Amino acid sequence: MESSSQSTQRSMPGGSTDGQRKPPPVPYHSTPFDYDPDVLCFCKLKAARLISWIDTNPCLRYYRCRRRWSGEGCTFYQWHDPESDKYMKRLLLDLRDTIYDLRDQNAILEQQLKEANGMNDVLVTESAEKSASLKKLQRKLAERDADAVQQAMPRKISAWNCSCFIVLVLALLFGLVLSLVGPV
Repeated sequence: MESSSQSTQRSMPGGSTDGQRKPPPVPYHSTPFDYDPDVLCFCKLKAARLISWIDTNPCLRYYRCRRRWSGEGCTFYQWHDPESDKYMKRLLLDLRDTIYDLRDQNAILEQQLKEANGMNDVLVTESAEKSASLKKLQRKLAERDADAVQQAMPRKISAWNCSCFIVLVLALLFGLVLSLVGPV
């Protein structure tokens, strides 16, 4: 492992050698400048202490000029931790890859959940519309049933009709009595 600025591998801040920036598989527990004693770069600034996630040096801390990625900094690069043995490297790489795979699967599942929630919203809206339509049809049917019952019921006898009927009955009875009694 090299301990100077002549390192052959270039690590992106997320730990990728293929040019793709990925977030670190585990969160940092301290900021890049939260360490003592200070390590100064060639610019005489406190160097950032970062964690490498490249295949050749997984989970090793190193120092790099804080202005390196802005194009203004120097080429300072120094390892903080000693190189891991092959077993630890393989174990760390397997864990890193598992975390990245789980993140990818999680992203897919989150997208599927978002789509399912969208579909659920559509179905809830359709259900509400159909429920409102059903209630409207039920009200219309109840109105028709009430009209049919009204039409099937005998009509109420009005007071005028009742008075006329009574006068007719009395006239018939009077005529019947007169015919039975004879001429007077």
